[in-house]
Amino acid sequence: MITTNIHAILTQDERDAIVNALDFYYRYQRGTIEQDRYEQARLAAREFSIDRLDELATKIATLN
Repeated sequence: MITTNIHAILTQDERDAIVNALDFYYRYQRGTIEQDRYEQARLAAREFSIDRLDELATKIATLN
């Protein structure tokens, strides 16, 4: 297995959005997400803005 390290310059808001998204995904996939946590994740995503989430996903996907 080859390991590649990629570094990204992120704002605090971008870092928080990534952490929230990963936490949500992990809990959702495990089937352990409670309704309150689901609502918090939805509100956090809305606060960051859907357009910015798309831009952040593109930023991460195109790192090299």
